[in-house]
Amino acid sequence: VPTIQAAEISKGGLRILEWIPSQQLLVTGARAAWNKLWLTMLSELAPQSAEGAYVRPAPQTGSGTVRWPADLPPVAGRYHVYVGNAC
Repeated sequence: VPTIQAAEISKGGLRILEWIPSQQLLVTGARAAWNKLWLTMLSELAPQSAEGAYVRPAPQTGSGTVRWPADLPPVAGRYHVYVGNAC
């Protein structure tokens, strides 16, 4: 019965464990990349001060006036606001 070598079995894929010097280096690199991505994501989701505390963003005000579109003239009874209490 012929024996099949491990290299002959895995012909596809990246074979990342074959060209990384050690698994510890792989885990350390993956952990560092994950931490960097996590911190980047958190800093973009919630604004922070230099100390890391949450900073509420200033309210964004436009020009102060809201112009109704000309092709939708305001007519009494045409528009309705529906409010739901989801919680």
